[in-house]
Amino acid sequence: MYYLLLFLVFMLGASIGSFLNVVIYRLPRGESIVYPASHCPYCGHKLSWYDMIPIFSYLALRGRCRYCGHRIPSRYFWVELIAGLWTVFVFMYFFPKAIGDMLEVLIFGYFSIALSLIDMEHFILPNKLLLPLAAFEILWAVLEYLIGWQNGRQLFYRFIGSVILLLFFIIIYYLVPGGMGEGDVKLSPIIGWFLGFPKIVPWFFITFGLGAIVGIGFIVVSKLRKGRSSHIIPFGPFMLGGALLAWFFGIPIILWYRRLFFM
Repeated sequence: MYYLLLFLVFMLGASIGSFLNVVIYRLPRGESIVYPASHCPYCGHKLSWYDMIPIFSYLALRGRCRYCGHRIPSRYFWVELIAGLWTVFVFMYFFPKAIGDMLEVLIFGYFSIALSLIDMEHFILPNKLLLPLAAFEILWAVLEYLIGWQNGRQLFYRFIGSVILLLFFIIIYYLVPGGMGEGDVKLSPIIGWFLGFPKIVPWFFITFGLGAIVGIGFIVVSKLRKGRSSHIIPFGPFMLGGALLAWFFGIPIILWYRRLFFM
């Protein structure tokens, strides 16, 4: 029975991933995410319900449109799979002890998937996603405070984390031209609010560490291929991925650091 529940949770997450694919494709193109109905972007044929079963339809069709035979980008499969696995992981981690945290982390993760893919494909972090995410984070924290799931100190730490990250990114934006995009600056206070203080401290090391590793990797690969390392690496995915890692592992990292150097 428990495994059946996990399967249903997985399919729920994969279904949300299917919607995220619509957002990732349509939003940067200025298209509505609700109209028209789902269709093949190549031949325009409206998709039937059996063409849109998360993961299974992609596998059954072998990654091709049923109507025109055009190859479907593998991103559609991977976003559904990652969203499904993410939902199962968060459900198992929190349920049933911390429903409030579970819902917040789940939704932040879904936004992170969409924002990261859009940033990697189009090098933008659209306001149409950033503003709803910011509104959700603020309203959810206030709701948790009103129903007693969060105290005033935690709200204050969220505010401090938001201000610190915003000021830090504004300074980088103006002092290092091209170092950060406007979308990164707008995203920074949202992450600061999501994590709060002191989780933003390990977030710095995780995010910039991952960015440095990937950046060096691109340089090495470019040198091996005897080409120029001109590839632009969007920073949004590192910020968002670092935020999720810092949420789960930030406090253990801080405690480990204190034990290592102060005990």
